[in-house]
Amino acid sequence: MITRATTPEEFKAVERLMSALRALDEAESAKLGIPPESIAFYYADRTAESLEQRFSRPEAVMFVLREAGTIVGCGGLVEDGAGRADLHHVFLDAGQRGKGLGRALVSGLIDEARSRGVQELRLETAGFLTAAIALYRGLGFRDCAPFADTPPELQAASVFMSMRP
Repeated sequence: MITRATTPEEFKAVERLMSALRALDEAESAKLGIPPESIAFYYADRTAESLEQRFSRPEAVMFVLREAGTIVGCGGLVEDGAGRADLHHVFLDAGQRGKGLGRALVSGLIDEARSRGVQELRLETAGFLTAAIALYRGLGFRDCAPFADTPPELQAASVFMSMRP
């Protein structure tokens, strides 16, 4: 079941998922010679409180995905006020992958973007997240030019994508 995160407990679960994503990101990036300190750029201030503050504003939403009552995935959407929105923090627990849950989560975010009248939906991901990239492409995202500042040492590992929802 996919619902909007609204409670401190739900944002604590998102914080837990972000910690798992950071660990994955650091481990895979290290294989590319990227130090963990560089990855910190993407995870600055990812506490439950800061996530709740960010995703409780009208221009943002955080969805959580539950399996058997436990939050096992999350994904956020943030509008920029100019007809664009970015996906943030899309992640599933490792044991939940391959079940179609990621597709359901991202589809829910795309539907949310449509309902908000978003004209362009964008995301940045890591090139080593090949299953995620295949999922995004399967849902209509295409590679695009960088739209966000990325530290120079991470540019080669970053993939930018966009779609018209």
